[in-house]
Formats: sequence, structure tokens, C-alpha cells
Amino acid sequence: KPICICVVCPIHSCKQQKTQDSNNTEQTPPISMADVEMTKQKVDSHQLAVDKLTYALNMIKIETQQESDPTIKQKLDKYASLLKTQLTEVITT
Repeated sequence: KPICICVVCPIHSCKQQKTQDSNNTEQTPPISMADVEMTKQKVDSHQLAVDKLTYALNMIKIETQQESDPTIKQKLDKYASLLKTQLTEVITT
């Protein structure tokens, strides 16, 4: 009788799952909860900064497109450029 290698098979699926679990535990190093929480918090605050700067930059671009006064457009472009610089710094660090 040939051996079934189907993952869905009720006879062999448990055996394959156990083999996969033992392989995964041997390859991954242990990670403490403090490391996970600190990494998650760092990513969240970094992503929040990127999101806020991107939102502000997009709002300034929209205002610039809608503005008819060239002086105000020039100032808005200046602020957009400053925000782009800040956003680049946040993304690269």
C-alpha cells in the first residue's frame, strides 16, 4: 500500500505536522517577550511618524494645487520641500 503524503489526509497529517513543528523549533532562536514588545513599539512609533509626515505632505500638495496666488504657492512648495526632507530622514533612520 503506498504511503499518502497529503497534508489533508487524516491518517498522515498529524505525523507531518509534528515533523514540521520539530524542524521549526530547532531552526528559530528563542525570543523574549521584552524584545518583541520593544520592537513592536519602535516600529509603531516610527510608522506613525512616517504616516503623519506623509499625510501633512499630501495636504500641502493639495493646497498648492488649489492655490491661485503665486506667492502662497511658492511658500507652500517651500514647506512641502522641508517636509520631504524630514520624511526622508525618518524613513532612512
